[in-house]
Amino acid sequence: MAGKSTSSLPAQVTSVDKNANTCDAQSLDGTVTYHDIRLAPGGEQSGFFVAYPKQKSFILISQLGNTWYSSLISEIDSFGFFVTDALSIEAGDNFKCLLNSAGLAFNGGMNGGLILIANLVGKLNALEQRMASHQHTYISPTGPLVSTLDPVSNTALSLTQQSDLEDTKIKH
Repeated sequence: MAGKSTSSLPAQVTSVDKNANTCDAQSLDGTVTYHDIRLAPGGEQSGFFVAYPKQKSFILISQLGNTWYSSLISEIDSFGFFVTDALSIEAGDNFKCLLNSAGLAFNGGMNGGLILIANLVGKLNALEQRMASHQHTYISPTGPLVSTLDPVSNTALSLTQQSDLEDTKIKH
């Protein structure tokens, strides 16, 4: 940055372009609009992190040469992680997440892939319906009439619901 002057000022976000990793903002007094403020490094970056501000949030924009970039954001709408090889997130000893070209793995990925819940519910319901249709009365060869529909041993089956199996905190 030797030889280049910098300046910073507060502004309010008027629009965000997540494809270009830029935003537009207006000076607090509303007299000046700043376009194409960088939210991430420019050029051919191999990996970077970007925070996207909420509409109407306040940012501190700084100028380096002719380029404006965001240096502080008051409210973040979302984040973007752009990596070439892998992204690893760890939270203490109990949570690890790895994202790479092979996919997303939680805690080493040792439990296999996520269940396609709609397919599982359909297959379980088919089994439950078949089981219910195969309960019938039979005659014991050694005694009186005995029913497999005995309420103690054969409670009515209810069809599996997606909510019975699903953890809604992780979706795919």
